[in-house]
Amino acid sequence: MSVAKTPRGKASLLNRYLLREVGQTWLAVTLVLLLILITNQFAAVLGDAAASQIPRDAIVRVEEVEMDGAEVAIFAYGSVARSAMAVVRKLRAEGVPIGLVRPITLWPFPTQAVERMAEQVRTVIVPEMNIKQMSWEVQAAVAGRAKVVDYGRVDGKLITPDEILELIKPEFYYHRWEDA
Repeated sequence: MSVAKTPRGKASLLNRYLLREVGQTWLAVTLVLLLILITNQFAAVLGDAAASQIPRDAIVRVEEVEMDGAEVAIFAYGSVARSAMAVVRKLRAEGVPIGLVRPITLWPFPTQAVERMAEQVRTVIVPEMNIKQMSWEVQAAVAGRAKVVDYGRVDGKLITPDEILELIKPEFYYHRWEDA
């Protein structure tokens, strides 16, 4: 080897470069393997959940807002839930008995929460920014115990609180609505 013939500074520079490259490669490989391990563990948990080896309640997360005494409920998730929340807060302040059920996890579907909601209210409103796939799941879980009003939108525009309010108004025909 010709390392002995090179000046000490050049050998030291080469050693530092190789050490840095080996260290970076080792770190990258370790992180990738760790990511694979975590992904496999997550897939195993989801597989157990699909095989009903893990209780649905361990995975399903749902937020219920103002459901005490509600006659009509909105079932909304994602960005639509923000608009629905605004409407629920506004109408509750006016004394309108309306609530919101917001699924935080969509799979597995929160069937028990929807069934509970259907036992309590007479109408479930399902606004969503797609072609009503969630509404079909809600209708299946409601199983005729309550009326389901669906509203799908696929034009890329957000569903506004005013649009949700227009879906609610026919359900409270006896309420005196103020023109805003």
